[in-house]
Amino acid sequence: MPMFTRLFLRSCTLLILSFTLLLSACGPGEASKTATTLPTISTQPLSATSTGDQPTVLTVVAAGGALAYQWFKDGTAVAGATASTYATQAAGSYTVTVTNTLGSVTSSAATLTITVDPVITVPPQSVTVTAGKSAELSVVATGVGLTYQWFRNSTLIVGATGSSYTASTTNAATAADSFYVVVSSSRTGAKAVTSSTVTLSISATAIAPAITAAPASLTVTAGNAASFAVQATGTDLTYQWFKDAVAITSATRASYAITTVAALNAGSYYVVVTNSVGAVASSVATLAVTPVGSNSNTAVVVAVANAFISTLNTSQAIVAGSSLSSATVLFANNLDNARAWSDVVGARHGLRLNTATLSVLQQSAADALISAALSTTGTTLMSEIRLSDNAVASLNPASGAGAALYSIAFIGQPSATLPWTLQLTGHQLTYNITYNTSLPSATPMFIGAQPPNWTFSSGGVYTVNNTASTANTSGTPHAAMESQRLAVSALATSLQSSTTTVSTAKLATTMSDLLMGPTASGDTRYKAVAYPTGTTGRGVLVSTLTTAQQATVKAVVQAWAATQAADVAQTLLGVYLTDIALASTYVAYAPGTGGVADFGAYPNASALPGNAGNSYLRIDGPRVWIEFIVASDGTLTGNVHYRSVWRDKVADYGGQY
Repeated sequence: MPMFTRLFLRSCTLLILSFTLLLSACGPGEASKTATTLPTISTQPLSATSTGDQPTVLTVVAAGGALAYQWFKDGTAVAGATASTYATQAAGSYTVTVTNTLGSVTSSAATLTITVDPVITVPPQSVTVTAGKSAELSVVATGVGLTYQWFRNSTLIVGATGSSYTASTTNAATAADSFYVVVSSSRTGAKAVTSSTVTLSISATAIAPAITAAPASLTVTAGNAASFAVQATGTDLTYQWFKDAVAITSATRASYAITTVAALNAGSYYVVVTNSVGAVASSVATLAVTPVGSNSNTAVVVAVANAFISTLNTSQAIVAGSSLSSATVLFANNLDNARAWSDVVGARHGLRLNTATLSVLQQSAADALISAALSTTGTTLMSEIRLSDNAVASLNPASGAGAALYSIAFIGQPSATLPWTLQLTGHQLTYNITYNTSLPSATPMFIGAQPPNWTFSSGGVYTVNNTASTANTSGTPHAAMESQRLAVSALATSLQSSTTTVSTAKLATTMSDLLMGPTASGDTRYKAVAYPTGTTGRGVLVSTLTTAQQATVKAVVQAWAATQAADVAQTLLGVYLTDIALASTYVAYAPGTGGVADFGAYPNASALPGNAGNSYLRIDGPRVWIEFIVASDGTLTGNVHYRSVWRDKVADYGGQY
């Protein structure tokens, strides 16, 4: 979950859920269909502060019978805001007038303050190198739609637009140079923030590493972000972070950040700082993770879903007569409607998430719902995947792809008590999040990255075959599934680098597609294709792997679960990653065309991208099923793209069907 606070007032008890406000309260309610008394307000809407990338749900509790509501922003009635709750991401002063046939009453004003500016949580550090060597400067920041621009001696460095920048004496940096980075947000009204200025020093001799500031212990609520940082002196320093004495893959900077914290991240962390002269280990810092309540986000999502429905016209909010209807958001809760999603470009059921279908108010309410239902990681993933569809459409107009073709649908009526599914679906992404069953569910979830990496320049040019260096010089870099790719690559590398698991984890067959993925006709493989059984042909048991290898397996599962709200992710990870579950969980890979399972970055920068094609990895547990494949790209000819599916063998669609 994002780093802001939800206050959920229920049964007159204040619960801190995360950093958005949901205000709900006990009271006499409004069960009566007849006005019995003048309206009275027992719980006023409360003021709140939010970063604005999740909705704030304002709530009033009133009595009097047969009540009607109208919310106002800065004194002006908000169209469609006629429920006891109102979800918004816009700053302002809000009141609500509650009316029945006997009279009306207006609430006190609640002020919503939106803090839109990015925040630098780990600033860059000064570095010292020997002649001819380089050093990486990096920054960690929070905010919405962040972009970066590095400066040397107050002059913009062309192409230095990532969260890190490699400075060296070979790219014109000298001992007199100073550096800083400006971090900007895409949010309207946000002010850019500038980091402190750091220096690059050049030493004639190597200087041994010494730690001047050790990482600090943290206590973080599940779903929020956490970061450790170390400060050290010495020349040509390198870093390696460890958790519980096991090296963390790709954690090789002066800071280590976890975007979406879960219980499995709790533990002891330290970093080893090394150069040619020696190495030094920091003191240990602990990360304690505070759990969230089970199903604690459900009421938030239901409130925001109903607020979205309240913005729709009658035809947009009737129950569809066809599973393929694109005229309404509501569908009866049955299997035919639930599995009417696919991985092909074209028609989807539900309402299109575009301005031709939804008004500005409706789009804002839909965005608020998406943000409420997913973690920041999941919301960003959806946004990036939709943008990648725009890249496909630009590079191949005949593809018919585009962000505007993604849709939102409710399978069942949003309810605090009855099962229903929020479905967000399009060419390269489908989220199925099911509420109010005994089996919290985020599956089936399909995600794809076509292309895997791309940039978009200020001149409107898309580039899809970047290398690590050109990605930061040809425009703003994008890699929608980078978190998933990194985790899969680390696991595949650990399996193939072991003389034991290189053979025991290898599947006997070549994989050309996902075994349990969708088809052009929908989710037709659900309950139609059997999962592997038995003890042969499934790979290697996770319980037989080394501690380091097991850590990479857990990281893959977390990379998918981290897309979900904290309560959902917490529940599912608690089921998937128990010792008992891992004792019956298999992991397997299949080599690509080049002879190895290759999940390296920038696959289309290779002279032969197809060599990575058919590289495949899966996790096969008692419940969890995750597949990832590098597939040939029939739209952007000669390239490859990523396809993945996450299923739960018991709880797909909440285990309803």
